[in-house]
Amino acid sequence: MMKLFRDIVRRLCTRYDTGEARAVAFLLLEEAFAITRTDVYADKVRNFSPQEHALLDNILQRLVDGEPIQYILGHARFFDQDFLVTPATLIPRPETEELVRLVACHLEDISSEAGSEKAVTPGILDVGTGTGCIAITLKHLFPHGQVEAWDISDEALGVARKNAQRLGAEICFRQVDALCPDKHPSLSSPMFLVSNPPYVLQREAVSMEQHVLDHEPHTALFVPDEDPLLFYRALLRIATEDGFDKVFLETNRAYAEDVATLFRHGGYAHSIAVTDQYGAPRFVIAQD
Repeated sequence: MMKLFRDIVRRLCTRYDTGEARAVAFLLLEEAFAITRTDVYADKVRNFSPQEHALLDNILQRLVDGEPIQYILGHARFFDQDFLVTPATLIPRPETEELVRLVACHLEDISSEAGSEKAVTPGILDVGTGTGCIAITLKHLFPHGQVEAWDISDEALGVARKNAQRLGAEICFRQVDALCPDKHPSLSSPMFLVSNPPYVLQREAVSMEQHVLDHEPHTALFVPDEDPLLFYRALLRIATEDGFDKVFLETNRAYAEDVATLFRHGGYAHSIAVTDQYGAPRFVIAQD
């Protein structure tokens, strides 16, 4: 098994650096062939059938060609749950897990103040839901909450609905364009708005990994260079018009302070930029 693992890593190193190639190789073996990291280190004997060899070759070629392994496998991990992913959705990322933790901490504080979690039924809106990973995770963490999720993409909503059904989360999904304020439905009990909107500038594409550019949906990634706060202005309109108490946003680290300032000027006096686990300004929490 160790020889096979090394052969896979060697082939993947034509696309990835050594550390990432090893991580992808472990994930590939475990998810596609039920071979664990322990099996590899123990050099467990495993004879592949011709069909398995063909499958492995196919996957490796797709990886070398730049296709993300999450799309090849059809799922990605988020908060220790498997979410279906397709090229219609962004692949969930660790930074967005941090965003969910920020929301969860504030919800827990409200629950503690109320005396019990059951006493609180927060209204949560996830704008730009993609796979539904934010909305579904928050529903699991706070099952008494009313959770709604919007996306402009019908294909992405189809994936999100499947994830909600698979993972047993009752979410109200709607096809909504966040940039068209006149067509927004209202949440019956608005409390928290959370969003990971498009925030990558088009000029930043030159420094991005090629597999992201070639495979992930550009409508969920990019904003015009001349208008980096495009979606945040739309989110501010939604938040103020519907009376959300708090807003939680993932941002481009170059514009986190600008987003916080935008929300302060828009009526959320206590708006701050929050750093991620690497110390980079990545999130904004806005509240009255």
